[in-house]
Amino acid sequence: MIKKSTDSAAKEQRKLDLCHQLISSNNYASQDEIRREMIRAGYTRIGQSSVSRLLKSLG
Repeated sequence: MIKKSTDSAAKEQRKLDLCHQLISSNNYASQDEIRREMIRAGYTRIGQSSVSRLLKSLG
C-alpha cells in the first residue's frame, strides 16, 4: 500500500511541476488552455478541476 501511495504522490508532483513550468513560460486565458497543454504532454485524463487544484497548490 505504501508503494502505491508513493507512486501517486510522485505522479501528482510531476503534474504540479509541469503546470508550474507551463504557466511560467506562457500566458493562458483559461484553465482549459492549461488542461489542453497537459493533455498534449501525456496527461490524457486530466480535467479542469484537477488543473484548478494544481493552480491553487501553486498559489
